[in-house]
Amino acid sequence: MSLDKLVEAANEFKGKLGESVLNLQKTYKKFDTLYRTLESVYLYAHLKSDEDLSDSKNSGTLNRITAKFAEL
Repeated sequence: MSLDKLVEAANEFKGKLGESVLNLQKTYKKFDTLYRTLESVYLYAHLKSDEDLSDSKNSGTLNRITAKFAEL
């Protein structure tokens, strides 16, 4: 599943957390999956960026992942 789809799925319950315990549980599970995935991707992108600081492709990838965190 793409990061965009994971962000969409996690935001599906925005404004609905207080409606039921089930909504809270589903949201928690989706955010947990999303954060675990983002952490792994961010770590890889960060390490790849530090590997060669002159490679703008790697810094661009890191910037896009950082922007995904900001979307949340």
